[in-house]
Amino acid sequence: MRVNSIKELAVVLQNQRLSLDFSQSQLADLACTRQATVSNFENNPAQAKIETLFKLLSVLDLELEIRPKGQLAHDNKLDW
Repeated sequence: MRVNSIKELAVVLQNQRLSLDFSQSQLADLACTRQATVSNFENNPAQAKIETLFKLLSVLDLELEIRPKGQLAHDNKLDW
């Protein structure tokens, strides 16, 4: 899935949380953070810490993949 903004990223994480039937409090407990932190991420992601993003990704069983634009997702060759 391609995400082009921090707001889109927040929506993806929120949708995954809801698909797993997690409340914000449940996700926060599993991510060792506060419910307010999860709420802040979902509603104002530009103010979130990178650490929070990775905690939430881990609990939601998601991963972040970075690759050059135009490179296919299954192509693991990096020409950097």
